[in-house]
Amino acid sequence: MKDFSFVSLYWLAWAVSAVAIFWLSPPRYRSLVLSAITFLFLFWVDQYSCAILVAMTLSCYLVVSAREVSRLRVGLTLCLILFILLVYKAAGSGFVSNGDFFTAGVIPLGLAFYSLRCMHVIFERQRGNLKRVQLSSLVPYLFFLPTMWIGPIHRFGEFERDRRRHRWDYELFSRGIERIIYGYVKVVIISGFFLSIAWPYGLSDSVIEGTWLWQYLELVRGGLNLYILFSGYSDIAIGLGCTLGYRIGENFSMPYLARNISDFWRRWHISLTRWSNEYIYKYFMANTRSASAGVLVSLLAIGVWHELSLRYFAWGIYHWLGIVCWQGYTQIKAKLPSIQSPFISRAWEVCCILMTVHFVWLGFLLVGQESFADMLTVLSLLFRGGE
Repeated sequence: MKDFSFVSLYWLAWAVSAVAIFWLSPPRYRSLVLSAITFLFLFWVDQYSCAILVAMTLSCYLVVSAREVSRLRVGLTLCLILFILLVYKAAGSGFVSNGDFFTAGVIPLGLAFYSLRCMHVIFERQRGNLKRVQLSSLVPYLFFLPTMWIGPIHRFGEFERDRRRHRWDYELFSRGIERIIYGYVKVVIISGFFLSIAWPYGLSDSVIEGTWLWQYLELVRGGLNLYILFSGYSDIAIGLGCTLGYRIGENFSMPYLARNISDFWRRWHISLTRWSNEYIYKYFMANTRSASAGVLVSLLAIGVWHELSLRYFAWGIYHWLGIVCWQGYTQIKAKLPSIQSPFISRAWEVCCILMTVHFVWLGFLLVGQESFADMLTVLSLLFRGGE
C-alpha cells in the first residue's frame, strides 16, 4: 500500500480531477464515471483493498439482487465480511502473524467503512426496507470517492435518492468548497500546527514532562486533537460530496458540549453510532430485553471496530460503565426536588458538560497507552500527582 494522506498534493489532484471529469461527463454516465475513478484510485493506492471491495461488492450483490432473500446466503455473506474485517483487525493488532498478505499489519484502506456499508445494505434488504438492488445502484454506493476512506457511513436509501434526483446545484457546490476549506483548516492548521507544534507547553517552567500539569495538558491536547482531526476529515468528505451534488449526513454535532455521556454518544461519530444502534443494540435489546446488555455489546463492537485489542475492549466497558452510572443517576434525580434557581441550574449544566468531556478525554488518553502499566502511570499523575 502506498503512503496515503488527505493533505497530499496527489490526493488533491485526484479529487479536483474527479469533480471536473464528473461534471463534464454526460448526466446518465456520471455515477459510472465516478465509480471508475474511485476504483482506479483505490487500485493505485492499495490493490489489496481494491480486490477486497470488489469481492465484497459481488458477494453483497448476490444477496440483495435476489428475488427472495435467502437467510443462508445472508448469513454466509455477513460471516465472510466479518471474517475479513476481523482478520485484518487482528493482524493490525498483532494477534496473528503479519505476512505479505496482511501488508505488514496495515489494514486495507477504507475496509472498516465499506464493510459496514455492505452489511447495511444486506440488513436493509433482509428486513424488507429495500427492494431488489441492481448492480448499477450498488456499485456507485460502495465505490463513492468522498466517503470511501474516512466516512461518514452514509445510507444507501439516502444516497440512491440523491443519485436519482441528481442535478447541478451551484449553492450546494459552493457550500462544499467552503466545507472542504474548513476541514483543511482543522487538519492542517489547528491539528497539524497548533495542537502538535505550538501547544503551550513552553508558557510556564512548571510544564515539565512527568508532572501533573504536563499530563493534564496532554489529556486536553489529545482530546481536542482527536476531535479536530476526525471532524476535519469528515468535513472534507462531506464537502467533496457536496461538490459532486450529494448531501452526506453530519458525523459530529458539537460532542464536547454534551451534558452527559449518553448525549455524547448521540453527537460523536453519528453515522457509526447510528449503525451500531440499528443493527446491534436493537437486536440484543429485542432478544434479551436488557437495554444495558444492548449498550454493552454495541460499545464493545465499536471498540473492536476501531482496533481488535484488549485496550479497546476495556475502552468499550469504560464507556458502558459511564452510561450505566448516568442512567442510575437519572433515576435518583427524578425523585429529588427540582432546582428552581436559573443560576444554579446553569452552573450545574456547565459542571455536567465539564465532567462529561473530561470523562471522554480520560478514556481517549487511557486507550492511547501501550500497556496497562502505562495506564496506571497516567492515572497516578492525574489523580495523585505522581510518586
